[in-house]
Amino acid sequence: MFRRGARLEGPSFVLLWRREPGPRAVGFAVGRRLGGSVVRNRARRRLREAYRRQRGLAPEDGIRLCLIARPAALTTPFEQLVDAVGTALTQAARRPR
Repeated sequence: MFRRGARLEGPSFVLLWRREPGPRAVGFAVGRRLGGSVVRNRARRRLREAYRRQRGLAPEDGIRLCLIARPAALTTPFEQLVDAVGTALTQAARRPR
């Protein structure tokens, strides 16, 4: 996915996606440079919940998604994070790749 997938970058996260047959699959990643395990898990939980609220915007079949947290994922107000994830999912659903 990192080499051949499409990419959308935002201040709070990077969304990678690739069209593949099969049901939708989603992964969440947080690098160690973000901080210790408590901080990384908090960023992952925030991204996961934001995705959960907006998952209806992504296609049900034929797509693999990966959200990679950036430091702003910890400080961005949650509703803004939810909106950003929704916008990214809408763009990913429209773009072929």
